[in-house]
Amino acid sequence: MRVFDRIAPFYDGMMQDIDYDGWIDYLVEVMKKKGFKGRKILDLACGTGNSSIPLKKYGYDVVGIDISLSMLREAGKKGVSLVYGDARVLPFKDSSFDGVISIFDSLNYIMDDGELLQVFMSVRRVLKEGGIFLFDMNTPFGLRMIALQGDEIREGEDFFSVWRHSYDEETKEITLHLVVFERNGRGWIRYDEVHREKGRTKAEVFELLEHAGFSSLSAYVNFTFRRPDGRTKRILYVAS
Repeated sequence: MRVFDRIAPFYDGMMQDIDYDGWIDYLVEVMKKKGFKGRKILDLACGTGNSSIPLKKYGYDVVGIDISLSMLREAGKKGVSLVYGDARVLPFKDSSFDGVISIFDSLNYIMDDGELLQVFMSVRRVLKEGGIFLFDMNTPFGLRMIALQGDEIREGEDFFSVWRHSYDEETKEITLHLVVFERNGRGWIRYDEVHREKGRTKAEVFELLEHAGFSSLSAYVNFTFRRPDGRTKRILYVAS
């Protein structure tokens, strides 16, 4: 069973404080700044479709893809066009999309540099000439700050969850031990998942993007147009 499979029905409730509309507003602003004129966009690692919906409101032709069938089932309830697939080997023809996005540190979940390079190469292949790739990633500093915040509790009408993080300074990896209790009549059902993310510096990400064939690269402190530094928690990357 993959991560997110158990928690998919509760995911939106756990992320109810995330402003997906505002996140997409920012990406659209970045795309306009870069002169993007395309219409067809791939939402990579779309999860429950919360980023696809506001993109559709802007008039884009959006296709969401994810490797978790459980998350896709939730997205399907929202009228999102969906495909099941692996980001390392995208199941689309060459030059299928004008743009590709991936938000909310989805690509931090790819722990191996070689596999992340595969993702970048796969994205490059399905992009049309002049297409744009936008994605964000937590930095090592950002992951360290998450771990320092301590345990977290998130709850909803039918669930209760405990988030416990630990960070490894040597590997720049964070581990989330997530425990979810689902209300079941007068009792509870417990689910446990372990999530891992790897932090990478801007230089490391740029090197992989260049190896994948991207030549025009930009990086911003997420939600701004400022240049990232050593204390930046999350970076938005733009590649074409």
